[in-house]
Amino acid sequence: MNTQILKAPYNSKQQVQSIALRKLVLRTPLGLEFEPEELKTEFDQWHVLVLYKTVVIACNVVKFLENGDAKIRQVATHPSYQGKGLGSLLNKKTEEILIENGIKKVVLHARINAVPFYEKLSYTITGDSFEEVGIKHFKMFKKL
Repeated sequence: MNTQILKAPYNSKQQVQSIALRKLVLRTPLGLEFEPEELKTEFDQWHVLVLYKTVVIACNVVKFLENGDAKIRQVATHPSYQGKGLGSLLNKKTEEILIENGIKKVVLHARINAVPFYEKLSYTITGDSFEEVGIKHFKMFKKL
């Protein structure tokens, strides 16, 4: 599959597509919506996307923390493309971009069902489980 990975500017056509994908994969199954105020806070975050032709088929959002770490959040792959290695590809490219920008550690909150995926990518659980959006999560990290 011929895909392209890019960092999309906030409020670009691709970034708006990524919101729709995140809603489809992460929010709608839980009966949740994005609040406009919540999306406005993403103006200074990176939106890393996998495009197939002109369609966003996988994405994540990178938030930069005050301590110098980066947090990967809102990771989603379109259901038609899940299980094809796009999540791993997206994560690898995101990490490469972070390393190029001097980031040395990445953190994330993994849903319980995503923990094995992140463990395969060398992320480590830190601390006990907690609930977020009604689902059990674990905080995980990886030194880059």
